[in-house]
Amino acid sequence: MTMQSRSMEGDELRDYLDAGTGSEWGLLATLDREGYPHVVPLGYFRIGDDILLGTPDGSQKIRNAERDPRGSLTVTGSRAGGDLSGALLQGDIEVVRDPAARLELEREAHRLRGGADDDAPTEARPGAAYLRLRPKRTITWRYD
Repeated sequence: MTMQSRSMEGDELRDYLDAGTGSEWGLLATLDREGYPHVVPLGYFRIGDDILLGTPDGSQKIRNAERDPRGSLTVTGSRAGGDLSGALLQGDIEVVRDPAARLELEREAHRLRGGADDDAPTEARPGAAYLRLRPKRTITWRYD
């Protein structure tokens, strides 16, 4: 039996990305000072077409994004689970440090992960930042 690959777009891609919110990781790639890929697993969530990733401020990925905003996020299915699918989103990364903007993002992440409104954060986490990936190019695959 030959497996056929097809791409995902529109609602199918958004649903695919959202299915991992809170339980899956994406692999974020930024470029280090010498131009080498720096790839780390991070939890993520989506607002519109943007992908948001929380991280400690001052981390290597923050420094990399400030020096060179180009980055990518890879989200893949589980081969063990029989899901041979994935998405590679490439674009520019913005560092979000403003406390009011971070609080809004933390509250949205809480909501998307099924948290109750009563338990939503009321203050931005100290020492945290968000990376906002704005995709310019998306490559997807799904083997059926």
